[in-house]
Amino acid sequence: MQLYDKLNQAWKQTAKIVLGDEVGELKDYEGLLKQHMEGELIEKRSAISEEAVSVPAEYKALPVASMSELDKLRRVKLDINDIKDIDTIVERLKEEFVYVGNVALGKSNFVEKSSKVVDSQYIYNSYDVFNSRFVMYGSHIRNEKYVFGVRDGGNVEFAILCRGYGGTKEAASIRVFESVVIGFSKNTYYGAVCTYCNEVFFSFFQYGARYTIGNLQHTPDKYKQIKAALLEEIRDNLKAKKHVSIFDLFMEGTEEQEETKRIVQERLAGQSYEIPFDKKPIEEAFTATSKLLLGKPLEDGIDAYEK
Repeated sequence: MQLYDKLNQAWKQTAKIVLGDEVGELKDYEGLLKQHMEGELIEKRSAISEEAVSVPAEYKALPVASMSELDKLRRVKLDINDIKDIDTIVERLKEEFVYVGNVALGKSNFVEKSSKVVDSQYIYNSYDVFNSRFVMYGSHIRNEKYVFGVRDGGNVEFAILCRGYGGTKEAASIRVFESVVIGFSKNTYYGAVCTYCNEVFFSFFQYGARYTIGNLQHTPDKYKQIKAALLEEIRDNLKAKKHVSIFDLFMEGTEEQEETKRIVQERLAGQSYEIPFDKKPIEEAFTATSKLLLGKPLEDGIDAYEK
């Protein structure tokens, strides 16, 4: 309960900073925040005990154990009959493989339902987190604070529902909401592919933009007036529905997605954007790499090794 209380407090602070005011209790938004984590992390029972173990979904077929049970795992020793060739070694090891979850290393504490966490505190239902604090439903993130429902980024503070964003220690991205591919930017709402921007709303493919809404430039005063109204509407929608997302427009099968697809197809009708693809440099690099690693080049082409 202590972890939830701390995260709930951090959530309210983040909402106030990003959205202008609180929008309610954190527990009411778990369904919204975990949308970027779908298929990322699952929970299994330990093969050693009944302890719940958080592991990446890609390893769901393997038996698992918790990091706290490492001392109970059997150390595998192969004898001379087990190392005749690669296939023999693999078959022998397959009998012993156990994937270890609930991994929290370094100065990590207050971590629950998470794994691959290093030097981080107050982490819940997250995966691959380094040097971060107050993270819930986050994955593949570095050096972040107060982030909820985010993935694939680093050096960000106060972010809600974002993907593919970041900055540096000297120029972090701050106050980001419902945005994708954001770099070195502040106060970005419903943005995509925005770099070195500040105060942008519904803006896309911008570099160094300020006070834009729908990619249209406004005076600072006009922008602040419209932004205040939009944030109030977002807060009202969140409180009423516990869900508000521009990404819904692109979800397969929805009426909005089908309408968006129809409009795009009409606008692109008769236009071709195909770019000739030269595979030769890739083949040359594959041959050179295989020679370096294996002592002899694999010359029958990269396609032969696709699987």
